[in-house]
Amino acid sequence: MATRTLLLIIVKVLGLFFLRDALPLIGQAFSLIAMMNSSGELDFGYLLFSLIPILIYAGVAFVLLFNTGWVLEILKLEQGLENEVDVRINQPPILQMAVLVVGGLMLLTTIPGLLRQLYLHFQYATSSSQRLLDITGRPDVTLLFVSAAQIIIGLLLLNNHRSVAAYISWKTRP
Repeated sequence: MATRTLLLIIVKVLGLFFLRDALPLIGQAFSLIAMMNSSGELDFGYLLFSLIPILIYAGVAFVLLFNTGWVLEILKLEQGLENEVDVRINQPPILQMAVLVVGGLMLLTTIPGLLRQLYLHFQYATSSSQRLLDITGRPDVTLLFVSAAQIIIGLLLLNNHRSVAAYISWKTRP
């Protein structure tokens, strides 16, 4: 396997992890927007402050996934390395494994949060104690929807890992 191909695979896997880490930020931004709307004040400074990390993560993920050759050239990752590495692995299976890992990690990290949110909503709905309601407050519905969306995306990644890996490989061909 050429060194360039191995480096391309590593950079694409890093891009998948950046994309995975950007999804919770989107949920936090929706939660912030819902909280500002419920209070009646829509502060664009806070909104902009919450959108900047999302844009940075999405931009880095896009560059790492679809402009990997440019990343290798800018960072000069190929300098000083041998031309061939004695590894017999093709790019699509590694990308498929990376998509499976990212989808699995999304499920493993999101399911406990979803269960917690469901428990809080159930507790709020069935609680008759006004004191408990005053202490805990009303649970945020947007976190419930974002957790559900992340689980759906994780399941889609697990189910369609070949298609996602083929799309990433196809999109980055010169």
